[in-house]
Amino acid sequence: MKKPQNPFREARQRASFTQEKAAERLDFSLRSLQAYESGDTIPPFDRAIQMAQVYQCSLYELAQLPWPKEKTMYLYEPVRIRGIHPQGPILYGLAVREIRSGGMSSFTVVPNISADQELVRRLAERCTREQILPERLPEVLCATFPELKQPP
Repeated sequence: MKKPQNPFREARQRASFTQEKAAERLDFSLRSLQAYESGDTIPPFDRAIQMAQVYQCSLYELAQLPWPKEKTMYLYEPVRIRGIHPQGPILYGLAVREIRSGGMSSFTVVPNISADQELVRRLAERCTREQILPERLPEVLCATFPELKQPP
């Protein structure tokens, strides 16, 4: 029985890129790209987004290719949240998108984290890059925003 191809390799081949050319266009090391395509490493979500853009396919298309069941990727994005009152403060939260094998996805918003847009943006980038599990998010938020800690 033929082993199913890795979704990243299949997308690259459909786009008619060699590994070397793809690594150059993506600004990845060839070794990293080979690890993603062999299934030894799953790319951080921001890199998967880059691959989808360069290969001119949708991220969902990548996710619908035959991934092993345990492969899940997370995308954290800052979102602007305005209250009901027009003069009220603008706060920023996190949108958490989870894509599992078969293209199934879920979407959650953690509202009102901070008024500091740049800090929330950096937090979102870190969570995406490190592929932080959503269940670890409260711990990461408390470490980043000490004022969120509950008093004893």
